[in-house]
Amino acid sequence: MTTFGQDLKRERELRGISLKEITDFSKISLRFFKALEDNRLDILPGKFFTRGIIRTYAKYLGLEEEAVLNQYYETIQNQDKKNKGKVSKKESTPETSKKKRKIISFSIFVIFVLVILLSLFFLLQKKKGSSLDITSLPHPAITLMPEEMPPPIHEPREEEMKELHIKLIFHQETWIQVYADGKIELDDLMSSGQQAEITASENLLINLRNAGGLTYFINNRQGKPFGKPGENINYIRITLDNFEEFLK
Repeated sequence: MTTFGQDLKRERELRGISLKEITDFSKISLRFFKALEDNRLDILPGKFFTRGIIRTYAKYLGLEEEAVLNQYYETIQNQDKKNKGKVSKKESTPETSKKKRKIISFSIFVIFVLVILLSLFFLLQKKKGSSLDITSLPHPAITLMPEEMPPPIHEPREEEMKELHIKLIFHQETWIQVYADGKIELDDLMSSGQQAEITASENLLINLRNAGGLTYFINNRQGKPFGKPGENINYIRITLDNFEEFLK
């Protein structure tokens, strides 16, 4: 039975296309395409970038991108099932069960000791409290009632921003993923000349491949470059509190 990677390799070879051609076209490392065909999905980058690699591969070969991605998802699910089966077998070994019994016994012993120590502590505290002379207690501190407190001084401050609006302008082919307030709003391979605008009420989270392939504006003010061309950067977090750090 052929694997996901073997199916892709066969389709490529039937078309007489080399991996170097796809690499030269996409600017993606040759080793990623080699890992894809060898079914070494574990050494590929994160799922977001892996989807982009598969889309580029399928597009260059003239294959239906969604069909190839669905085959990839099935392969990942099957691998996860196999890995879970291996873990459950390991956990059922007599040695593992023996270790679990030791841990449980030790935990019960620790709890028992803690209960005894706490009981002794409260018993001693009770004896000390009964022999305490009331006349030796300190006088309570005098506190001001709310109407006696001086009015708070409000410092003037600039009007707070109500939302974050980011405009993205792409100059090179760039993979990008944008979450607005935890909800994904953009997940695509963008081409030169494309633009996107996203608004969030609290925060934006951005993952990038080719961080220097775009310019952006936050609330109509130009931002500093996220990184250099070809650089991969994940978890860029922009909030109402820190967005000015990203501006020029």
